[in-house]
Amino acid sequence: AIIDGIVAESALDARAIDQILKKYPRGGTGFFSRSEIIAGFRRFGSSHQCDLDEASFVERLRLRPIRTLSGVTPVTVLTKPYPCPGKCIFCPNDVRMPKSYLSDEPGAQRAEDNRFDPYLQTWNRLRAYQNMGHPVAKVELIVLGGTWSFHPEAYQIWFVKRCFDALNDFGKGVDRRAESGAAPVRFRELPSRLDGREPEVSYNQLVGGLLRETHGSALLHPSESANWAELEAAHLFNETAACRSVGLVVETRPDHISPEEVRRIRRLGGTKVQIGLQSLSDRVLEANHRGCDVAASRRALHLLRGAGFQLHVHWMPNLLGSSAGEAADDFARLFDDPDFRPDELKLYPCSLIESAELMGNYERGEWRPYGHDELVDLLAGCLDRTPSYCRLTRVIRDFSSHDIVAGNQVTNLREVAEERLRGRGGRCRDIRAREVRGLGLSAEALRLNDQVY
Repeated sequence: AIIDGIVAESALDARAIDQILKKYPRGGTGFFSRSEIIAGFRRFGSSHQCDLDEASFVERLRLRPIRTLSGVTPVTVLTKPYPCPGKCIFCPNDVRMPKSYLSDEPGAQRAEDNRFDPYLQTWNRLRAYQNMGHPVAKVELIVLGGTWSFHPEAYQIWFVKRCFDALNDFGKGVDRRAESGAAPVRFRELPSRLDGREPEVSYNQLVGGLLRETHGSALLHPSESANWAELEAAHLFNETAACRSVGLVVETRPDHISPEEVRRIRRLGGTKVQIGLQSLSDRVLEANHRGCDVAASRRALHLLRGAGFQLHVHWMPNLLGSSAGEAADDFARLFDDPDFRPDELKLYPCSLIESAELMGNYERGEWRPYGHDELVDLLAGCLDRTPSYCRLTRVIRDFSSHDIVAGNQVTNLREVAEERLRGRGGRCRDIRAREVRGLGLSAEALRLNDQVY
């Protein structure tokens, strides 16, 4: 009955679907989910003489279609908690998670549910997408968590190989999840959060100590290791697989990029690198104990760009020692200086998390969060200055409001900043703001513009 109602409805939207679901409740009380309806169509649709094929039916029901509207499905996986070479005072210290991540973040929750196992994370995410009606033929693998380049090479090879194993198996309809399992580590037994004011032990001491206790001095379990030949075989199979990777992203620090590291990331299959510049002021970087300077950022981007990587930069306003005016000038340098000019950009206004060392500076009156209007004005200016060749992917971190001691808690901050910019008579020109997405478009109306920079 639900399938008939959806097929028969000419003007189908979320409200119309909800009305159909209310008319035919599940078990007389609850409602069927979109994924259950799609599963039902796959079971009954062909024998039901339905007027729509599966692809057309799924298109009507697809949740959050923008996520895969480009034709490429993003699959984000996290490495396990591991010591980090950085000592940034703004960075949260949730010892149950990779450095800088919090257990309340959706991607982090999925990773923990899957024991940080790359195969389980990838396979289960693909299944979730498929159940919601998203295509999974072309995938961008996004590997996040701490500093990728600080992990042992054997772990890096194993992690990427297991992601590709999951892609290859899922494309064949093979489920080896019962055989998979990263070496168990009891991160949940560690204290949930550190006190950033005066921590008795550091993130690295706690996480490193647990890994040594579990895996030995190498911090690496023998099962979490693979060689280059095994990875290359998985790569080769994936070239013609039904579920194929068209991009691989890792995140790292500028001071860990060298010619050797660039070659390693490329050999792993990397196509894009997320890299935290945070600021283009040595004074601000030093005040925040970043551990690397602007010269390191210049060198890292030069090496990565020369090797053909896409550059996905992170930049943070509201750092200790930087006013909103100084931050605006700092952002301008991102695109005025030809050494930078990233392909993609994440804006992360600094929010105070209790486990961060910045708590001490806050309580001593040395740091304050920008006021709401002050922050919105700054971000509106950043949106206005972002050129058309750059994709602005994020404007805030996905932290839960109850984790934030001080700082922005507005979840739609980008929308607010865009409205402020429109009020000034401006508009966003970055790639994301100009996407065709679901709009109708005539091929004859397109023209080619070459932009040289």
